[in-house]
Amino acid sequence: MTDKKLFSSGSEGLGQLVKKARRKSMIKTMIISIIASIVVLFSLYWVGSHVLQRAIDQSGDNALWSMVSEANVEGTGASYTFSLFSAIETRDREKYIDGVSLNWGAEETEYTMFGTKKPLSSVTSTSITHQEGERPISYFQGERVIEFFHPEVNYKEVYDDRPLLENIPEYMVAEMAFSFDQAYPLEEVIDVFGDQLEWYWIDTYTDEEITDFNEMNSVREDEGVVFDHLHTLMGSWVRGYPYAGLSAEDSAQSFIHTIEYLQEETNEFEYEINQMINAITNEGEKEFVPENIEIIGVVVTGRADELSQFNEVDFIRGATLGATAKKFD
Repeated sequence: MTDKKLFSSGSEGLGQLVKKARRKSMIKTMIISIIASIVVLFSLYWVGSHVLQRAIDQSGDNALWSMVSEANVEGTGASYTFSLFSAIETRDREKYIDGVSLNWGAEETEYTMFGTKKPLSSVTSTSITHQEGERPISYFQGERVIEFFHPEVNYKEVYDDRPLLENIPEYMVAEMAFSFDQAYPLEEVIDVFGDQLEWYWIDTYTDEEITDFNEMNSVREDEGVVFDHLHTLMGSWVRGYPYAGLSAEDSAQSFIHTIEYLQEETNEFEYEINQMINAITNEGEKEFVPENIEIIGVVVTGRADELSQFNEVDFIRGATLGATAKKFD
């Protein structure tokens, strides 16, 4: 009887030891699992943070792209709002009118640590005025939006806003888009427009696009076309680069370096960049060099009397008034 009690007591003691060992093993396993999970989560967050930071660092490419993809518009400083797994970038855009900075809206983009990018807002023209028998005019931020006319496209009407300069007060400066009757070399354009230059419009259009533009402009209103101006080229639909006070060679080289940098560093604008290069080089038949860049228009800025000096330039085919700003010297 005593032996049975001892055996029973020993079994219970052994069972307790086994339970304690299992409990310790479970606790140890849980601790290891928790530590491993923390390490994995921290590693993933660390990698994700680097992916997010890299995306933010590359967001400056958008500012470079806006300089060549919109007439006289530049992306300026950006601010960021961070959350646990993402960041929202707000990038301001500006026009420069004879040295005066004019806010031209802002773009918001969300970047995530998973490598995704999503635009939250876009900058477009906010209103169009159109009355029967009158020219439609597009506005953004309460300012007129410039339009261009390609020299190889036949339009129903080519606008000339130069007479409107007479109505602009002396304390105001304005931008005006001039479209040429053909392509001209950089040196000649600089000689004519000088310090009033702000931005060059370059010919990046294929023969197919020119054919399409001509077909669109041949459609009659009774076939569904209401706004004739939709077949002109708005300032946000053209390609070119800023004058920046540089010589013809330096400004063209700066543009080429910008395009080559964007082509190498990002694939976001791959289609547009390849199309631009192919148009300039005629599908690779010519080199991508300054002398093969054709200027078919410009944006000029200044006071009304400064812009009026171009009233008699015979190769200006069309002229559209854009934004204005107050300038007090």
